[in-house]
Amino acid sequence: MKTISPYIIPPILSLLTAYALAAMALVRGRVRYENILFALICVSWTLPSTSFVFHHLLADEKTLMTVERTVHTFYVLMPALSVLFFQRVTDQKNKYIIAVFFTIAIAISATVHTEYYFYAFYVYDWGRIARGGAAFTVFYSYGLIATLYIMWLFANKYRKEKNSVVRVK
Repeated sequence: MKTISPYIIPPILSLLTAYALAAMALVRGRVRYENILFALICVSWTLPSTSFVFHHLLADEKTLMTVERTVHTFYVLMPALSVLFFQRVTDQKNKYIIAVFFTIAIAISATVHTEYYFYAFYVYDWGRIARGGAAFTVFYSYGLIATLYIMWLFANKYRKEKNSVVRVK
């Protein structure tokens, strides 16, 4: 019988926390568009934790690669969902930017099940991490651009807001 590694605890806690936050966002108060987006973001930000749990439960690398690629098929949507959510929160909607982010996410998603996205694993004492290829580098750059855009949204909202109470929120 294979023993369970203590390294499985952080991804499980991450998943439990994300699902609890998502459930609270949907159950508490009124169901609004922002709550649904927040719940989706909570789940999408922790998708890699799902594959990390499987890394400790399965030994077959082919099956693990399938799990990684399946998780990342949806994970590549995370930057677009984040931009959509933060545009809504900052009340700076731009449907053209959203369309571009989702188009890029779908294009990257088409490469996830190829060797260009993940092609092998790095193996460490504490577990495995998938090795990213050229398409993964594109995803990384796309995520970085989304992060910088979200930071710009907040800086822009902060600069334009006249009400000091709202600005601090």
